[in-house]
Amino acid sequence: MSRKAIVVAVIVAAGCGSEDSKPGGPGGPDGAPTVDAAQLRVEQRAPGTTDRVVGLAGAASGASRVRIFGEGGNVELASGSVSADGAFDAIDVGDNEHERLWVVAANEAGSSQPVELTNDIVAPDVGLSGGPADPAATRSATFVLDCSESACTYACELDGTTIEECRSPVELTDLDDGAHRFEVRAIDAAGNAGDVKFHEWNVVLSSPVVTLVERPGPITQATEARFGFTCSMEGCTFECALDDGALSPCTSPTVHTVDEGDHTFAVRGIVGRTAGETTVHEWRVDRSAPLLQIEQMPDTLTISSDAVFHFGCEGDEVCTYSCTLDDGAELACISPRSYFGLAEGPHTFTVAAVDEAGNEAVATWSWTIDRTGPSGLFVRTPPNQTTADAADFTFSCDDLPCTYACALDSTVLQPCEETFSTSGLAEGVHHMRLQATDAIGNTGSVALFTWERDLTGPGAEFISMPRPIEASTSASFDFRCDDPPCSYTCSLDGATAAGCLPPVQLSSLAEGDHRLEVVPSDAAGNTGDPIAFSWSIDTTPPVITLVGAPSGTTNVTDVDIQILCSEPDCTYTCSISGGRPQSCTSPWQQFGLRDASYTLDVVGTDPAGNTGTASASWVVDTSAQ
Repeated sequence: MSRKAIVVAVIVAAGCGSEDSKPGGPGGPDGAPTVDAAQLRVEQRAPGTTDRVVGLAGAASGASRVRIFGEGGNVELASGSVSADGAFDAIDVGDNEHERLWVVAANEAGSSQPVELTNDIVAPDVGLSGGPADPAATRSATFVLDCSESACTYACELDGTTIEECRSPVELTDLDDGAHRFEVRAIDAAGNAGDVKFHEWNVVLSSPVVTLVERPGPITQATEARFGFTCSMEGCTFECALDDGALSPCTSPTVHTVDEGDHTFAVRGIVGRTAGETTVHEWRVDRSAPLLQIEQMPDTLTISSDAVFHFGCEGDEVCTYSCTLDDGAELACISPRSYFGLAEGPHTFTVAAVDEAGNEAVATWSWTIDRTGPSGLFVRTPPNQTTADAADFTFSCDDLPCTYACALDSTVLQPCEETFSTSGLAEGVHHMRLQATDAIGNTGSVALFTWERDLTGPGAEFISMPRPIEASTSASFDFRCDDPPCSYTCSLDGATAAGCLPPVQLSSLAEGDHRLEVVPSDAAGNTGDPIAFSWSIDTTPPVITLVGAPSGTTNVTDVDIQILCSEPDCTYTCSISGGRPQSCTSPWQQFGLRDASYTLDVVGTDPAGNTGTASASWVVDTSAQ
């Protein structure tokens, strides 16, 4: 019989509803108790035992007792006392057939409104299919069970003996000859047990029954199939057939070599003229690797450090899987397989699938995590210095393809194409900023190009040159400009100007006056004012003359000699009687000479460095007349 109980608890106190009831107590209005349906529950027990109603803390606030009613609230089933927190222990309501129960709380002030509870007392229906025919020439039987509710269990008996762990399908073997009865009933999650259903049949082995004791598995890689079989009767002979072939005599064991695909082996036993039922075994030879596909994966280039892979074998093929990331260990896995926080750079995911026959397939997916922004590159720019008021740029990046943002001088970065042009630039320094973003959204740092629009010619100066008068026919000039880098043109003695670079070396110059003129030009092409240097080349030694020098023998002890040079601004060194030369000037004077022989050697040097010499010799003898 169906078993679904609905529990209603009514909580009442002594004198509830009587003239002695006192309003204003704890609980609801005027002290009447209240019932919180959320704190009530029905404990459903095993079949044949009582169900119980339980009230948790707060279930019956302000109540002293609870009463539980059935039959529309007219039949009291049970009652119990309530603790101070409104809870009450489990109250048995019997193994009843009430689908609804009412809970009422009461105290001296009155009663609460009844709270209705529903109990599952409806038993499930069991479905029984399969089973052998009656009579049956086999010692085995298979029954398929199903239930009208989810989460059912089954209680089964064979010939009055309980079958432990009864699950669908129920496989029975080694049945004795004679009558058999299989019974089953379903038990739902609430413990309600349904009606029994049964199947009755007789095992009659009037013909031989063949049992396969050796056979291939349902799916195998092996192309050799070995079958062993026995007969239920003495004196059996056997007939076998493979696939669509005809039955022919055979013995146990028998071995067949088969191709890949589905196969059927049939065998029957024969005793005398009686042939038994044919025993059939079906199996599949599968030597083909499963068709494994990675169905969802990261893009080959991605900014995400996480990866999710969906994979599977095609069709209804059942596979087990193992996964490997990069050089990591191979681990059992299922689809989907997720990875998080992966490092930037290349990665490879490998999944291996093994089907039920043991065939293996492998699939891989390689991708790269790129979280580095590209560097913007200036492919075309204006010169570092220019006189032009326009500028043309071409951009690129080191991780093509890229998009670009650029800004001129102090403007804000804005999207721009890979070519950019501007005009009307003022004289002075200008800046172009460039930022590149790669195809997956990484943005690089800002690159900077600086150039100058320059309309002012450079100044120049000599930093080394010959002396104003030189004896050398060679000359070396070094010069510089105040706006480097500069280029220069040089002109010697009014000749046509030609390009030159410092230092300028001149040689084989003629004696006389010379002039070098240098004109600077800066990188922008501006030409500055010329600078010039003039000098003279003098290779002729000066003539030195000594005037007033004594000669021969003299008794004069004071000497006053004038030194004359054929060129202006000569300098002199003097040496007396082989002594060390010393700088001297004209006149050369000596006083109080002693009696001795004297020689004066004079070397004169002109401004060009040419030298001339003169000498005078005499004897001082104060005794001479």
